Amino acid sequence: MNCFNHRDIPAIGSCKSCGKALCGECLTEVSNGLACKNSCEERVSMINRVLESRAQIVSAARHQTRSSGVMSLVIGGSFLIFALFAYFEIGGFLPYFLGVMGVSFLITGIFRLSKKENFPELKEDE
Repeated sequence: MNCFNHRDIPAIGSCKSCGKALCGECLTEVSNGLACKNSCEERVSMINRVLESRAQIVSAARHQTRSSGVMSLVIGGSFLIFALFAYFEIGGFLPYFLGVMGVSFLITGIFRLSKKENFPELKEDE
């Protein structure tokens, strides 16, 4: 494979941003990658920052998934308590509606907290 800009010179690497094959004269080294000289350095730096911040992103996603699961359990339990109160004090259709809502929230909370793919592990080699 030859350089994108110099068709007769063999390429020694490719740009992390645009993927063009480049010779030593056309590329520059950026931390964790190569970039087109005077063209893609900023973009490759941005790509590296995004890749480095992925651990924080995964951690925040894990935390929010757990929080929403716990919150669903709390809301479901509250609905069931209100359903019991309504059953003994009010009667009619309301206790059944509150009970269905409570069970729905409980199932949602259990489902969110039990699914392993909701809490992805970040591998070190990525």
